[in-house]
Amino acid sequence: MTRNELHLKLISTIALEYLHSSVRDGLDRRKFLLNCRKYLTTPRERSIEDVVEVFDLLESKGLMSPGNYSILRELVWDISVDLVRIIEETEAEMGRIEVNRAAQAAMHDESDDCG
Repeated sequence: MTRNELHLKLISTIALEYLHSSVRDGLDRRKFLLNCRKYLTTPRERSIEDVVEVFDLLESKGLMSPGNYSILRELVWDISVDLVRIIEETEAEMGRIEVNRAAQAAMHDESDDCG
């Protein structure tokens, strides 16, 4: 799986399994949207009710991207420890992908030097 695929999986898991309006009668979703008010500054941004749209907006503002989840952790830490764990596991998997990619690149460079 690539970093982008892991990112999309993370976002969809959070949006559909934890912050969907049907989960806990939407309480966690409301709390998340309230937590986001710090970063959603215009009236239009604050009127957004769709979690995925909020994620898109956070990405467009440069506040979240594949592997950059400090703001996301801040927004969900008081909603569910499971969410924080899922974010941390995704970051760890992304780190393993980067280590493997670097190792493969180094092996490729070494084989080029030998040829």
